[in-house]
Amino acid sequence: MTRPRKYDHDAILGDWQAGMTTQAIVRRYAMASERALWSILRRRRVAGDPRAVYRIEAPAIDADRRCIAVSVSAADFDELSAAAKARGQTVTGLCRKIVSTIASERMVDAVLDDRS
Repeated sequence: MTRPRKYDHDAILGDWQAGMTTQAIVRRYAMASERALWSILRRRRVAGDPRAVYRIEAPAIDADRRCIAVSVSAADFDELSAAAKARGQTVTGLCRKIVSTIASERMVDAVLDDRS
């Protein structure tokens, strides 16, 4: 015998497939945490549900924003992770702040120092 579902999985998967953010879904269905959503998605992926697609969530993008993705070595990630933790941020948030600051303060040449 299975226990009754706490959340409407079909509605949640529909919202996920439509592109709704993790935070928006958690708020909409008054979920206890994001972990509950990830659990639903994981189970549905194992079951082969095409609505439970993997995706990388980017920050809200408008006409004046662009999204980039980067990969770094494990050692660099560990350094960034420690720095983010010390500031109470996520690694993604810290990287976003670093890149935005470098660009907005026109510090690319100073940071890279590759022009002789």
